[in-house]
Amino acid sequence: MPEGLCRYSSKTFSGVCVSSRSCAYQCTSVEHAAAGACHVHHVTRHCYCYRHC
Repeated sequence: MPEGLCRYSSKTFSGVCVSSRSCAYQCTSVEHAAAGACHVHHVTRHCYCYRHC
């Protein structure tokens, strides 16, 4: 994780995260985060957003 960024689970992305591009768009456009990406959590992929700490 880049220095100065904190990760959190997206509050607006629903379903399994198959495209980091879609996740990043949702995080940056809707949640006004710095970035977003799909990551595996337990068995499924979730959308995580990154904001400045």
